[in-house]
Amino acid sequence: MTNDIKVWKRLYELSEELKELKPWEHMWSSDYICIEISPQDQVYCIIMGKNKECIGISVYEGESGYGDLVSIDKSYNSSEVRRYVMYEQNCLTWYLGDRDEVLPQQMEIIKELGLKYHGKNAWPFFVCYEKQYYPYTFNDQEAKRFVIVLERLIDVLKDYIDDKIDVNFDDKEMIYVHQENENWIYEAMSLPESYDKYTAIELSDESIYTQLKKQKKTSDELYIDLHYMNSSIEDKQYKKPANALMFLVVDARSQMIVHCELLKPVDDEISVVLNYIIPYILEDGIPSKIYVRNPTVFVAIDNIANECGICLDMNDFSVIDNIYNDMLNMMK
Repeated sequence: MTNDIKVWKRLYELSEELKELKPWEHMWSSDYICIEISPQDQVYCIIMGKNKECIGISVYEGESGYGDLVSIDKSYNSSEVRRYVMYEQNCLTWYLGDRDEVLPQQMEIIKELGLKYHGKNAWPFFVCYEKQYYPYTFNDQEAKRFVIVLERLIDVLKDYIDDKIDVNFDDKEMIYVHQENENWIYEAMSLPESYDKYTAIELSDESIYTQLKKQKKTSDELYIDLHYMNSSIEDKQYKKPANALMFLVVDARSQMIVHCELLKPVDDEISVVLNYIIPYILEDGIPSKIYVRNPTVFVAIDNIANECGICLDMNDFSVIDNIYNDMLNMMK
């Protein structure tokens, strides 16, 4: 892969400015900065590292990016759900870490540029997170985009650190960056209305609910789950390595797998869930209980469960996790 070395050189120059500025010592990851690059182009930025655990800056695109940002800022009881939500986000992230964390492609660029880094948390590296894909290095287009954002963001951070921006993050405000008469304005603004990307869906064909409700009720109990295996899958038909995403259905009483499907990046997760549960009810009847913890599974079946009188249970998922662990051991 050839790289636009001028763009990457600028990216590493901006990284040095960030290392000197250390904005993570002044902001929390819950403090949002919205940059309006143009009237139709907004990004949301967060600064990570105040807790000393993970130093970085993430950039989220537009309204959908804000939805991702809100989703990862929520509290989830399950570590597996937290990991799923993290892998479902789309963002560009700059990290400051150790040498062994630098992606191989970027190590080659560092060598080509003749850059030298020494010590702990001294190595900049860049990761693109994209739903259903494995975290991967920036391409040139993403590197250019990040340069545009960082050049403005660094100026904003300097003003904030120098107390030139009056914002109260604790009062649900964010820093809003925009242009007026070709001048950049940095000011406080209220956060956008709460955005929940995990909202229960309504079937477009309401007659399906009628058909489902007519089916016999059974004593069946099912676990239904979506789970990232955190395993890279390379295929020529994918633009980059996919992150193995498993759709799993298990009979709760026998603890036997009744359906297992590895999704492709082009697959719509809600459609996959619906294309299983609707035929299941039409053929086998209405289960008495479905165990669910995954937010996408929940929004896909919530209204069906309400219409059909199915109990949704979010209790112990150790049975499912044991199955995933067995699968991972087999994949090694």
